[in-house]
Amino acid sequence: MFDIPNFEFLVVMVLLHFLYDIHLQGEFVMKMKNKSKFMLFVHSLTYSLLLSVVTWKYMGTVGITLIAFVLFLVTHYVVDGWKERVVGDKKRADYIPALMLDQAYHVVIVVIVWIFAIFF
Repeated sequence: MFDIPNFEFLVVMVLLHFLYDIHLQGEFVMKMKNKSKFMLFVHSLTYSLLLSVVTWKYMGTVGITLIAFVLFLVTHYVVDGWKERVVGDKKRADYIPALMLDQAYHVVIVVIVWIFAIFF
């Protein structure tokens, strides 16, 4: 159930999400994923692998880790693809609200994986 290691798992996942999705992906990937579905997939794949490794470290089960990986991969690709289709250019006035919604969706997925992992 709920205990400190489980809460630590959630905190680590959310921090890694923001660290990777905002800071570590870099300007090159940010620009290229707007132009290429392949680069969007690569970004989603590396993001999913990173968070899945953390899921494996905390939960230690292959089943939960694989479910988390697929959920992270599919949702990250869809949500980032949606954001790029809707606004695309960071200079548009509606980019910041779209980015905030994008980040909120990602955090919700992290929380869903966390809840699933600790209760199942």
